[in-house]
Amino acid sequence: MQKVTAFLEQHVQWLAIGLGALFCLYMTYSYVITPPAEVTIGSDTFGPSEIDPHTADTVAQKLQAEMQKSSKIKMDVPQYVQAFQNVMTWKNAPPVTIVRLTDPAYTMDVVAPTAPQQPLPPGQQPLPDPNVVAQGDKIKALPVPPVPKYADVKYGRSVVVPQPAPGQAAAVPAPGVVPPGAVDKDWVTQMWTISMADLDAAFRNAGMQKAPPDLRKTMFLQVEMVREEMVDGQWVNPIVVPHNTPMRTGQPMMAYPGDEAKPELRQPQFQYAMWAATATPDIIQPIFHVTVPNKGDQWTKPGAQVGLQQIFNPALYKGDVNLLPKDQREAVMQWRRDQQRLINEQKKLNRPAPRAPSAPSGGRGGPDVGDGMNYAPGPRSSNSHNAPPVGALPHFALPPRVPQRGFNPNVPPDMMEMDGGEGAFGGYGGAPQAPGLPQPGTDYPTGEFDPSDSQPQPWKNKEVEIWAHDDQVAAGKTYRYKMRYKLKNPIFGTNAGDPATLGEQFALISEFSPWTTPITVPSLVNFFVAGGGLGGRNTVEFEIYRWDQGQQKVERFSVSPGDVVGWAKNGVDFSTDWTVVDFREDARANDRQILLVNNKDGKVVARSFQADAKDKLYEALKKQVKDAKAAENTAAAAGGATVGGTAAAR
Repeated sequence: MQKVTAFLEQHVQWLAIGLGALFCLYMTYSYVITPPAEVTIGSDTFGPSEIDPHTADTVAQKLQAEMQKSSKIKMDVPQYVQAFQNVMTWKNAPPVTIVRLTDPAYTMDVVAPTAPQQPLPPGQQPLPDPNVVAQGDKIKALPVPPVPKYADVKYGRSVVVPQPAPGQAAAVPAPGVVPPGAVDKDWVTQMWTISMADLDAAFRNAGMQKAPPDLRKTMFLQVEMVREEMVDGQWVNPIVVPHNTPMRTGQPMMAYPGDEAKPELRQPQFQYAMWAATATPDIIQPIFHVTVPNKGDQWTKPGAQVGLQQIFNPALYKGDVNLLPKDQREAVMQWRRDQQRLINEQKKLNRPAPRAPSAPSGGRGGPDVGDGMNYAPGPRSSNSHNAPPVGALPHFALPPRVPQRGFNPNVPPDMMEMDGGEGAFGGYGGAPQAPGLPQPGTDYPTGEFDPSDSQPQPWKNKEVEIWAHDDQVAAGKTYRYKMRYKLKNPIFGTNAGDPATLGEQFALISEFSPWTTPITVPSLVNFFVAGGGLGGRNTVEFEIYRWDQGQQKVERFSVSPGDVVGWAKNGVDFSTDWTVVDFREDARANDRQILLVNNKDGKVVARSFQADAKDKLYEALKKQVKDAKAAENTAAAAGGATVGGTAAAR
């Protein structure tokens, strides 16, 4: 140890120099050869002198550019109020899942699990389970509903009370009293029948009786009635008649979701099926509006027509005559021949011919309207008393406005008595009549039902009646209708079909029925020659009947050539589309022919006092007005005796 110490003491200066050299070498390696002041950004390495330029060239420039932008910064702020309202109103809430009715993902295996069976005696075969369908017995085709058969029609003109708000009961109007807001409305109710026996056969032909009981049930989903209008002899404007009448529940009818097999429609279709299961009466036999008793026709089930009914008028028919029965077709052809003969005779009269000069007709300040046909309507004048000169008019048979025998294509022959009474023409004001509606569950199945069920049902093998209302018809127009109905697909939402797409179809849709016989809605205004036009007078008296607020109203008008027939009087619009053209004497008939032109289509017709006096419709309208007046007098007398003459105040 002393030797080591002596050595160190002897060479200590060299040891210090060596340690200093090592330290210098280490510092040179650490700070010169491998400098630690480097930064790696991405794939680049920067020293201390390179950091600031790089920062200025990249980050600082980007920051400066963003700070100098003028665009607004969009800040998404949560809408707490709207979110709260959405939750409170169940918006975007997930649908409630109810097995077999509303779950779109629900499927039913047609191979049902078999329950444990007790051992059978030797040689005895097990009975087949009626609720089990073998995999090979899946439904290969869906039933085809039978085509509806046309049954009957009801049409009329009523005073309809406005519908109440949803959930409120309709007010019952007093007989003969028109409440505020009530309106005159023409309507048509068409009825068809469906054979339940034919529907049963359709289900059996498709093999539905082999499916489990839950997969054999169907229900009525919708009745679709289509209407076409006759315009210039052509059927145009086809529309699906909307449902406008009230519901028995007081709630609006649920909107039909559609028939397409789309995923987004699956849930609405299930929900509609739930609603339809409770709304069969409103779907196939909807009720009518509330109407004012003793003010127009009261709706009853289609059948024997007892309401608004008119005899067939060949002058109003503009369609294909081949669609009419033989008698009506002949009446239309005869009327057209007579009108053509009238036009030909007028053309002859308008030809220039020598004649004796005539005195000018006074009071009108214009040319003599007796020489020809003046189509320009002039102002009504009460001072036109000078008769126009009478030219020679070849005799021709006056075209009848209606045939001697009246026909209605929609009424049984025993209902068409041409006696001019209300039974034949509809009094517009008959007393309320009991509808006599069929009973649900007895005359037709309510909700889900199995057409192929062998169990006895009250509606089994019946002809189920289906009808629909059209309360948007217009007076004077002619319409025809056809209908189809939709049933729920019994295997909708299941995997019981082969192919599987059969279970995606929502409805079984029938074919459309054939078109009905055309229906012409009677005119609101009827006019008849009531007097005048004789003894040198150049005016004629017309009686005009106008249906208004549930009753026929009548006024007399004095009209001269050039005047429009009818105008507003006593708050009622009695105007027509006809203008008096000229008067012509018919020497053989000792009657004056009044020539009129229609302001819309230019059609020219002839009317006379003698012919109109025998008109069946004229007689019926006069009787209606007379009976209504007598009923008012009787009611007023009874009311006055009861309350001491305050009937008018009531």
